[in-house]
Amino acid sequence: MQRKVHFILVITGLLFCLNVSAQITSYNFFSQQGNYVPLTGGTTVPAIHVDDAAAGPFPIGFTFNYLGVNYTQFWVSSNGIITLGAANDELGNNLSTGAGRPILSPLWDDQRGNMGNASYKTEVLGASNVFTFEWLNWRRLGATAPTVSFQVKIYQATNSIEFIYRREAGALASSETASIGITGVPTGAGNFISLNNTSATPVASSTIETTTIATLPVSGQRYIFTTLSDPSLIIGAGGGGNPFLSPPISS
Repeated sequence: MQRKVHFILVITGLLFCLNVSAQITSYNFFSQQGNYVPLTGGTTVPAIHVDDAAAGPFPIGFTFNYLGVNYTQFWVSSNGIITLGAANDELGNNLSTGAGRPILSPLWDDQRGNMGNASYKTEVLGASNVFTFEWLNWRRLGATAPTVSFQVKIYQATNSIEFIYRREAGALASSETASIGITGVPTGAGNFISLNNTSATPVASSTIETTTIATLPVSGQRYIFTTLSDPSLIIGAGGGGNPFLSPPISS
């Protein structure tokens, strides 16, 4: 009887740990400054060099374990998101309810790529693979010239996610409604992390969703989501210095 009880307690504990590790709030949020480096030699995705289009699936190039689930492929949208479950070209930028979940959202807004280029690349940095998707010289709604370039990076060794930005010369339209963050598969509060602005010190919340971001991050701005306590441990993210630690994710 004692062995049976012990076995049940062990299994229950394992299930509890797995459940905890699969929560979006297991990710820490950090903000720091870096250098935006455009991709060279990547695979282009001309299918989204237009307005309101999604394409995929495409290979990540390695296994990305995200919230306890392994992913090897992705879909991408001209509206500034990567999805891991299915395609999504929605204009509604709701992290709490969007389709194709999970969603990685560096800049979810009504955008188009007919003045720019989208491409992806997996390369080895240090001892780990790093996947990068880039929206280069992208144009937001109403703009007449490219307004922003941005990238999503996924780090194999730590299953970390990084967004990095570069402002372009084009002026923004008068009304912008972007969202920035990441999501889990389920919908609703507690299943997303949403940034409330594009400053160097945005608040990251798992319960309050911001879908009306109207300004662009400064060039070189990095937003990092990781289960690590120190983003300098992420290859390419720390640069050997002490990173700026943003306010913790609010509930």
